[in-house]
Amino acid sequence: MRGTIMANHKKNYPFNIANGYSAAATASSLEKTQIGKFHTKGGHGFAAEEASALSYKLHGQDAKIIGGTNQANGADLLANGVQLQLKYCQSPQATINAAFAPDSGNYRYGDQVLEVPADQYESCIELMRQKISGGKVPGVTSPDEAERLVRKGHITYKQARNIARAGNIDSLAYDAKTQAVTATGALSISFLICFIRAKQDGLSNKDAAYAAMDGSWNASITSFVAGTATAQMLRTRAAAVGAVASRRFVRWGARSRPVHAFVTNLAHGSLGKVVHGGAATNHVAKLLRTNVITFAATTVISTTPDFCRAAVARSISWSQFSKNLAITASGTITGMGGWMTGTAAGAALGGPAGALVGGLLGAFGGGTAGRVGARQMLDRWIEDDAKKMLAITQDVVSELAYEYLLSQQEIKTLGDELQPLFTAKWLKRMFEAGNQNGNDPLEPRQYFARKAIEPICQTICSKRPRLVALDPGPLGGQIKIVMHGNGVATIAAM
Repeated sequence: MRGTIMANHKKNYPFNIANGYSAAATASSLEKTQIGKFHTKGGHGFAAEEASALSYKLHGQDAKIIGGTNQANGADLLANGVQLQLKYCQSPQATINAAFAPDSGNYRYGDQVLEVPADQYESCIELMRQKISGGKVPGVTSPDEAERLVRKGHITYKQARNIARAGNIDSLAYDAKTQAVTATGALSISFLICFIRAKQDGLSNKDAAYAAMDGSWNASITSFVAGTATAQMLRTRAAAVGAVASRRFVRWGARSRPVHAFVTNLAHGSLGKVVHGGAATNHVAKLLRTNVITFAATTVISTTPDFCRAAVARSISWSQFSKNLAITASGTITGMGGWMTGTAAGAALGGPAGALVGGLLGAFGGGTAGRVGARQMLDRWIEDDAKKMLAITQDVVSELAYEYLLSQQEIKTLGDELQPLFTAKWLKRMFEAGNQNGNDPLEPRQYFARKAIEPICQTICSKRPRLVALDPGPLGGQIKIVMHGNGVATIAAM
């Protein structure tokens, strides 16, 4: 019966191996943005570009930031085929003047549309009219063209400044939107990872689907919260210092030819385009830095429920908390490492498509290996709370089987009846019952198990055939027992 109980308990094993992939995907998506520039002077301009692009995308429109080429007077954003130049300055006058050359005073962006802060739009329209009337916009003579040349932005100047900073409502709201998109995209892939892992553990399609839904949902929530926390951290000076240290480390490693190839391929797979030299090194350095931050955030968030169970509800032991923490951290970091290795290898073999498949397989394999390896190692020193509770339960079952004189068939029936009872939730309640007596937790846990199991034993015994004495005959006479179809047995003299 012990093996049956353990097999049933294993079906409740939490599937968190998708955390490694989700964390790596979050770090990669963040490093494709300009968030690393938000803390710099004028960083609110980069924040405005990112916020504007996000708003277009959330409204179902096509938008792409193209200002990273550093082309002179090049557009910042391409939205639905329209080239946009974003100017977010402290006042409408400063915003409009920034779009005109300081020497000639002429509009310097050709046919590009000027996007301005939402709260400055009306004033900027009027100022642009004046510039057109003064002949400062080459090729444009009608002041009415101001409404074509100036577009109202999605955020205000103050919001742009706030988005570039950590720890305020505007930046948190912006991060929540971006991470909601990332978490939604990772949900389906996390489901696939969890489903495959559940099937490997022998679950049916139905149970595997339920486990995958639970695991992928938890991984997506964790990805959302961890991504938001990481994005907030990337706005700080500490993150900038971390990027410098990471860059030194990557440059040192890239002196080796194999590491240099790995860095180049990883940058290619992460960015979806071929980059070399310093560009590849800088991206991988920032990616490594962001992965470290995301790993820490993911681990903390993933283990917070267990911390509450140990510290507040006291439904798990501190040794169980430490074990779960080590397993989660190991699975997450090896999953992230597997994603980087798989992405680099996939990019080398099959470009961006190969990088996607390689990253997925690497995260799955690395996360699984990390969790399994950590669990096998820690099982030697730390026994799970569930196993301890199952051992107590087994003793209680043995005592009740002896007290009620259960036959082999009745013991088998008892095992079948107990199958639905021994869930992870029930075992946690049993552990928690022992905390009611700090001196001797064994007795209340035994009582908890007996209270649940004994009524089942009584029900089994109530179904035994009843013996009814009719005519025993003279003393010493032979007796026969007659079994009837209604579950009643009669005793009569022969």
